[in-house]
Amino acid sequence: MKYALTNLLRMGYRNRARIGYWTFTGIVELTAVLFTAVAVSILVIGLGVTIYLLPQASPETAAELIIIVAPIIGLIVAALYAHRRISKQPPAPTLGTESVRSPSEAQPVHGALKGIHLRYQRDYEHWVAATIDDDEDIDSFATAHLEGWRALTGQLPYDLVVEHEAAHATAALVNGVPLVEIRTNPKSLHGHVTPAHKPTNRALPDVAWAMMIVSSASIVFQIDTQKPRYGVDLDTALMLDCAADIVSGGTHPQGYVGPLSIDSLIKEASSRARTALKTHQALFHDLQDAILTHHVLQAPQIRAIAHRHLPGHTRWQDRPDISVNSPLLEGSSLQQ
Repeated sequence: MKYALTNLLRMGYRNRARIGYWTFTGIVELTAVLFTAVAVSILVIGLGVTIYLLPQASPETAAELIIIVAPIIGLIVAALYAHRRISKQPPAPTLGTESVRSPSEAQPVHGALKGIHLRYQRDYEHWVAATIDDDEDIDSFATAHLEGWRALTGQLPYDLVVEHEAAHATAALVNGVPLVEIRTNPKSLHGHVTPAHKPTNRALPDVAWAMMIVSSASIVFQIDTQKPRYGVDLDTALMLDCAADIVSGGTHPQGYVGPLSIDSLIKEASSRARTALKTHQALFHDLQDAILTHHVLQAPQIRAIAHRHLPGHTRWQDRPDISVNSPLLEGSSLQQ
């Protein structure tokens, strides 16, 4: 109860673009906790009175006491069940026991908060609670991402980690986002894809938009292929934060013509990532093979793979929205 209330208060101002969603979630959970506490108190008092009076009561009185206590027990069971459904965190997949989504769970990304975000709600909530006092930038996200992967050591087959990063890289290259490095570690089972832009440029709508597309690739890949859930909680968090940054800034990213709302931005970014993965499977598999072989790919290797499948994207200079002078390339080795 304390956690839910404090979380709501602390998140209020800094997450005002998402406050409607979090208010609803917090109120539902807080109501379930309070209802359970009140019901348990009533049950304890009722059972005490029943135990005290039942031996000396007439059959009619005993029946009345049972009729009063029975509904209270039913209410408590219902409250506990509701609280369990709200608070339950999806189990992490373990090696050898694939926790794969059923077809009914493989919801489409469309609907954004209702489709993607709710599936990882508890992961995101705990992450926000742990970092709410910090001024986040991409470096802190990367640190948290690394720690998240380390926590899963021994639970994931390495090829799932490779697929995760290959999905990010495919969406990035197809959508004209230059990459400096792709790195995975078969021992610690973590990985990351490093774009060319500076972390401090996330406030720019074009940078935030590019990050949304790249981040959403791992999520749509796992939903569409019904892979085990792994490593996407922070991708979801990053997507949502970038969308909130764009909405609060009030400026459309280049190449995006939809409404400036979190749902619309996530829906479009996810659609572009899904299209990239479906129409460039050869690029995805080439990246996957290269990562499995080398574990670390630097910019020249990434450009060579991109050139085989996306010759017009080799230097990303034909892209009107990713020009050689774009903030996406500022300070990177790809800027010439």
